Amino acid sequence: MTDKRRIMTRRIFSGGEFEAKIGYCRAVVAGGFVHVAGTVGQGDTVTDQCRAALATIEGALREAGCTMADVVRVNYYLPDRAEFEPSWPILSEVFGDAPPSATMIECGLIDDKYRIEIEVTACLPG
Repeated sequence: MTDKRRIMTRRIFSGGEFEAKIGYCRAVVAGGFVHVAGTVGQGDTVTDQCRAALATIEGALREAGCTMADVVRVNYYLPDRAEFEPSWPILSEVFGDAPPSATMIECGLIDDKYRIEIEVTACLPG
């Protein structure tokens, strides 16, 4: 039996350069979740980029109707796993008393200038 119900989806665009080039959006709201695409940030250091990426993510979540406290899953992608530890205090501060489940993966990113990419999934409140 086929379920004919349709999940309503909403797409959130940030205007980032790669959205149009690659064909994706910053976040998709569907099925009670907000799926935020992998996000990089500007800056010279991994910590600068981490803060900037989290600010972009926070903006997308706000537009979707949630906060960082609603994040249930986070994936961190870094080209050098040794650079992850300097970001820990920032991540601990941002997620505070509502830490999500998390994974860190060492891999290549879209451009060598990027030191960290962050992807989250959040539950819509209510």
